[in-house]
Amino acid sequence: MNRFDRNIELCDGLETDYIRVLYYEFPDYYKDIYRSYEYYRLCTILEGSKYVEVDKSQNFVYDSGQFIVLPPESTVSMEIATPTRALVLEISDKLISRITDNVCVELDIDKSPLSREIHPLFRTSSDLIRDDIHKITDAALGKSNSKEFLIDLYAQEMIYKLLTTMGSNVIMRSNPDNPILKAIEMMKSG
Repeated sequence: MNRFDRNIELCDGLETDYIRVLYYEFPDYYKDIYRSYEYYRLCTILEGSKYVEVDKSQNFVYDSGQFIVLPPESTVSMEIATPTRALVLEISDKLISRITDNVCVELDIDKSPLSREIHPLFRTSSDLIRDDIHKITDAALGKSNSKEFLIDLYAQEMIYKLLTTMGSNVIMRSNPDNPILKAIEMMKSG
């Protein structure tokens, strides 16, 4: 796809039980405003870079080493100045809820702080999910009869990693005496 249009996304995207895979290619300068609709969107850049402003409150440029997670019903103003290829994964509430429940049990934390943790989230590195993105992309482009099953399997792994990382952050911030949090604060101040 070379523009953000919900009708095209619904026709051209690959949809499984848990996610919708959307691929965009922008060969030239492009500027637009779009919405994230009913699901969380995990947005990655495969090549190039993109300037975005989310809900008129956060703005930044991100590239192939980064990703963002947009909550449902976000409004995004974007500008692309160089040829850019992007992969967007719309993640169903069913998947997020299922993995959140498992992570909260595993980490022994309350679900509500973890749920609040998912906001317009900008990561400085996509190392955490790079392998999962590659697996999802390879499965989507492959000819396997089980591609939807594999995509859902890799999506579960990816969301598990993201929510486990977020859950660890919730645990650290909930205890101001946490030694890891103190070490991070010392590094920031020194």
